[in-house]
Parts: sequence; structure tokens; C-alpha cells
Amino acid sequence: MVLTGAIVGATAGDACAATGPATPATLDGWLVGHVAAAVVVMAVLWARGMFKAGALGAVRGVGELPWWVWMSCAAVTWLMQVVGASVAHEVWGVGPGSDSPREMAVLGLMSTGTALAGSAALLVLVKRVASGAGIECSARSVLLGVGLAAGAWPVLQSVGFAMTWVHGVVGGAATEQVAHPMLKMIVEQRGDPWVWVLMGVSIVGVPVVEEVIYRGFVQSLILRATGRPWLTVIASGVLFGAAHLGQGIPWYSVVVVGTLGVAIGMAFERTKRLGVCIGMHVAFNGANVGLALMMGAG
Repeated sequence: MVLTGAIVGATAGDACAATGPATPATLDGWLVGHVAAAVVVMAVLWARGMFKAGALGAVRGVGELPWWVWMSCAAVTWLMQVVGASVAHEVWGVGPGSDSPREMAVLGLMSTGTALAGSAALLVLVKRVASGAGIECSARSVLLGVGLAAGAWPVLQSVGFAMTWVHGVVGGAATEQVAHPMLKMIVEQRGDPWVWVLMGVSIVGVPVVEEVIYRGFVQSLILRATGRPWLTVIASGVLFGAAHLGQGIPWYSVVVVGTLGVAIGMAFERTKRLGVCIGMHVAFNGANVGLALMMGAG
């Protein structure tokens, strides 16, 4: 993947890094507030029975298509990113790892744009055959996803705090306020107009492509193969986190990415609307970029 995973989760564990590992002496309002909010969110979900076997409702109608069709759709969408990135490299000479905002923005536009164009056609065809699979995206469902992301945010931040603390306990290298190279580029070169294009790709383009691949196609593939929503949610979340390994994201933030995948997967199986997943992911990426900019300004 080119820009996929460049932003998501990269700052969730870093918000407390300015004061070091989360010990009693360094707990601040940000950490305490998020942990307290996370406890409330989890308590509400537990009280509403959201963790019970049947809490996700009826199984989505993915059975109209064989498993290999779902897998093929995921593979084609992923390959379209590679094609777009290859075109960007051949035509404009850009490639991953560049320290130029313009080159990374062009690369992101080409890879996500090509993937979105290809996946749009696939989604139309899939929806015609598997109308009950939840492959739909409306403004209302996206807004619902943004709202759900607000509830998931303190839980994800708390996971980040915990993993950062574990990282410190096991003797890992000191964490940075802004740990990911892409976020550093955005923070340090925010005056470059191309940074704003890069931000747009990272906040909107990347989440849409990832949700089409991991929730729309991969999660549907697993559900088609197992018929078990909770197993599907956990498996797709683990795969989502694993897919971000080796992309310059610290391991403790990869755990946050996997947790995000589980949260979005739950929302997908509960609402049966892909737009909800997109809204959650867009909101999370946007919040992470905003957080990085605030920390960079400080």
C-alpha cells in the first residue's frame, strides 16, 4: 500500500508522550479525561448488551456471492492502488519515501483515485447482486459514522495510552510527540500548499479506499466463509492492524489501528451500512491529523 495507513493511529499513543509514560506522577487532564470517558462508553455498551452473541443483529446478506468474488474484489481494489502509484512513478517520477509534499500528494492522488474509480464499478455490480450486504453509502450513514467515531475516540486513545506505557515498561525507545514520518511532514511543512492536498488524501481518500477493501470486501469475505459476525469482526480487525505493520507506524500504534478496525467492524455488522464505516474512519484520521498539528504547534 502507498498511503494506506500513513495517518491512521499514528498519534493515538503519542498524545501523552510529551510527559513520558503514563505513570501516576505524569497523569494529566487529557489522559484522565479520555480514560474516564472510555470507561463510561464501555459501561454503556455493556449495559445495552452490545457485547452479547446476538448484539450485531442478523447476518448481512453476503451469501448471494461466493467467497472468491469478495476476495477478488478486494484484490482488484488493492491492485488498482498499485497501478495508480506505478503510473505516478512513470509519469512524474514520484515514489514512496519522498520528503517532498508535492510528490507524496501526487502519489496519493493517483493511488487512491485509481482505486476509487475501480472500486466504484465493483461496488455497483456487487450491490446489484448482493443487495443485503450493506454496500451502500449515503450522507446520513457517513454522518452517523462520524458520531460513532466520537464515542469510540476515548476508547482508542486509552488503548494508545496503555500501549505507550507498555512500550516504556519493556524498555522501548522513547516515543515522540509526532511519531510517523508522514505526520511529521504535514506538521513541519504545513506552509506548503501541497501539504493541504496531502491532508485531504489522508483524511478522505485513504479511509474510503481502506473501508471498501477491509470492511466492504474483506469483512464480507470472512462473513461469507464463517457466517459468524463476531468472529468476522475480530478477524477483520486483526487483519486491518497487521496490514499496517512495516509502514513506519510504531507497534503500539498498530494495536490502536487493529482496535479501530474492530470498532468499525462492529458498526458495520450492527448498521449494515458501509457509509458508517467510512464516516468513522474519516473522522478518526481527521482527528489524528488535527491532534498532530496541535502538538506540532505546541
